[in-house]
Amino acid sequence: MQVDLYVAAVPADIPAWVMQRLDASEQARALRLVQAVDRRAYVTAHGLLHLALDRAAIAPDKRRFETGAFGKPHLVGVDCPVHFNLSHCRAWVAVAVSRCGEVGVDIETDDRVWMLAGMDDAWLSSSECDDLDESVSSGPECYSGETPAHGRPEEAAGGIGSPGAVLPAAAQRLAWWVAKEALVKAAGLGLHQPLSDLTLPQVTGPGWYQATQLPLAFGPPGSAAWPWRLWHSDNFWLGLALKHGGGALPGVRLQRVAFTPDGPHFSPAMVLPETAL
Repeated sequence: MQVDLYVAAVPADIPAWVMQRLDASEQARALRLVQAVDRRAYVTAHGLLHLALDRAAIAPDKRRFETGAFGKPHLVGVDCPVHFNLSHCRAWVAVAVSRCGEVGVDIETDDRVWMLAGMDDAWLSSSECDDLDESVSSGPECYSGETPAHGRPEEAAGGIGSPGAVLPAAAQRLAWWVAKEALVKAAGLGLHQPLSDLTLPQVTGPGWYQATQLPLAFGPPGSAAWPWRLWHSDNFWLGLALKHGGGALPGVRLQRVAFTPDGPHFSPAMVLPETAL
């Protein structure tokens, strides 16, 4: 089993073919967005979703969407369940597609760190705040937003850094933010779930993680695992979360997509292997 993860930069000028890929309701929603920057991000994200569903062999005439209780969209009327989630900020978009359970994705740019500064009590748990205090006291709190020095981050098993190295506090905030957003989106909880109710371990390198504590909205303890992982590349942070029943985790295939005037260009995929929890 595999999760396909697609990432694309929002182009300054949206090619005409992208808008044409959206269905009538998506096109109407895009046209209602007042700010051009928000409209570009929305159109790019939904265009990427349709490209991802093409690759998942979901025909356009089978793409009927409904939303859950808290607004998470899902496909209905398909023979084999296909789960998806999308995320966009003003510069980047991401789409995750899974046939092995619910999935959530979140993408944020490095400059989000300035928006998170001073907001710890609003979305971090008390133990996470303690972890940040300890990381600041043990070393300088600095984060330049630069990618690691060992090559392209997506080629370095996640682009988070050396295993065992605790991230600076500012980067830890960004890592936790995208991970928590991905988790609540995977569970279909959206804004209904306070992020401070989730407690995550410190990120110390690439690989899968599990939450230290999740609220009951994620299900009774032991009913399912909710593994998550991160990537950092080109001034964005990307979080992926899954609902997982146990055993080996699915592999993840991460692929860049460029929106060119002549059509989409898919970069070679990076495949992350299956691993056990």
